[in-house]
Amino acid sequence: IKLYLEELLISLVRSNSTNRSKEKLSSLTKDKSLDDIVVAVIEYLEKNVSKNITLDDICNHFYFSKTYIKTLFKTKTGQGLISYFNELKLEEAKKLISENEFSFTEISEKLSYSSVHYFSRCFKTYTNMTPTEYSMSIKAKGIL
Repeated sequence: IKLYLEELLISLVRSNSTNRSKEKLSSLTKDKSLDDIVVAVIEYLEKNVSKNITLDDICNHFYFSKTYIKTLFKTKTGQGLISYFNELKLEEAKKLISENEFSFTEISEKLSYSSVHYFSRCFKTYTNMTPTEYSMSIKAKGIL
């Protein structure tokens, strides 16, 4: 009987330690998969920076609820999903302005802004400069 009890205790201890290691592994795997989701969302936003993407579009593409995707993104990046997308658009606008190939109207159309005025307002909010002022500052830096 003593031998059977020892064997039972040993098997219980082993199964408990195995479950703990599985729990640790599953939480690490879960964190990795959450990071992968955020990376996939960022790649999706970067690929579609020229489109007018909404939160619904992102949720439909990834099959997640609005609350889940917003919370996950905010937790992993420290920034809201739509504000991140708007910053991507405005960084792209800065790049296009510095290339000096397109007018502000063309840039606003390329980035799917509803009007050049709305684009200018968003740009000024983000950079504290109008697109014209930004363009002139880029040219001034190029001269120096």
